[in-house]
Formats: sequence, C-alpha cells, structure tokens
Amino acid sequence: MNRGAAHRKARLLVLLGILLPLMSCSGRQVSEVKIVLFVNGQQHELRADSTEAAHVIAAVELLYANAQERLKQIVTDRMIGEVKSGRALEITYPGPQSLKTELPGEIEKPVRLLIPLQGEWVGGEENPSVVIFCGFPQYSSGPLWVPKGLQQLKAVIENLNWESK
Repeated sequence: MNRGAAHRKARLLVLLGILLPLMSCSGRQVSEVKIVLFVNGQQHELRADSTEAAHVIAAVELLYANAQERLKQIVTDRMIGEVKSGRALEITYPGPQSLKTELPGEIEKPVRLLIPLQGEWVGGEENPSVVIFCGFPQYSSGPLWVPKGLQQLKAVIENLNWESK
C-alpha cells in the first residue's frame, strides 16, 4: 500500500471511530442490518454482528450524508438488476431510517441503499462520484448523486470477510 493510500485509510478509520459511537445511540442494532456485496450476480454477505459491518454502515451513511443532488432519473427493476449483476453494495435496514443529507428539503426515509461499485453509475479516478439508489422498500426514481467518497468506501469493503450465498 502506498503512503497516500495508507494516510487515507488512517483518516477514514479515525472518522469511523468518531461515527461508530454516534451510530450506536441511534436506536438501531447493527446486527439487524443486512449487508450484501454483489459480484457478477453472486451475493456475498457480511456477518452483521461484526465490527466490520459497523464500519461499512458508517462509510455508506457518510456517503449518503454527502449527497449533493437528487437525479431526475427513472429507476426500473431492470436497472437495479443490471447494477446487481455487476459489482455493488446493498444495505437493508430493519425499517425506515432517518439519515441526514446536505440536500434541501425532506427525503423519504430509506429502508435499502444500493451503491454501484463499477459501471455507468460510478465515476473514475479523476471523478470519484457515485450514485446511491434508495429503496422505500422498492427502489424508486431520483437516486442520489455523491461527488466523492467512493474510494474510501471501496477501501473499507475490499479487505472484509464476505460469506458466499
């Protein structure tokens, strides 16, 4: 790992150390959250009772908080299927979540979040943007656009112990 990557990872871990205690006060048990990594249509689940799960949830919710725009995009089941057939991360909560974002106005409380990790909804090295599809519980139109943060999420999920399903 190069020095820049090590520094970014250390900053992320410090940030997660700050966020994790706040998350535990939200009334939601991490063990009730389902975390799935899709790789070429195959599902790999992260044990919900692990410390790693809390890190992934914190990273995803930080991405959500940094959303800058609600896209005028109709979301179809076919589109969601295509995202899941590539590489994507899905978080399913036990019920609607009050997640904070910088967007003006009120956003419906999501039950599921789907984050593509490759493909047309993901920027490249110079444009590390990502789109978050929100489910209420069905995925609906108006996904959120986040200008940066994808690399930090990828760094968190790359070295985890995923169980194949």
